[in-house]
Amino acid sequence: MILNKVKTLTRVLIICAFCKKFRNEDGEWSDAENLDHRHAKLKISHGVCTSCLEKYYPEYM
Repeated sequence: MILNKVKTLTRVLIICAFCKKFRNEDGEWSDAENLDHRHAKLKISHGVCTSCLEKYYPEYM
């Protein structure tokens, strides 16, 4: 049961709410055209990439 939940959690695609870049498996932010077709079945969530964090929320840098 717990293992299934962990597998589900690792299948969430994080997309920047501002610029729409996505965070890859290495934690780096990439443009949407670099999105691999393997991500088609992933759940999508939002976040804020480093560039947009600096631009919109510099106090958190």
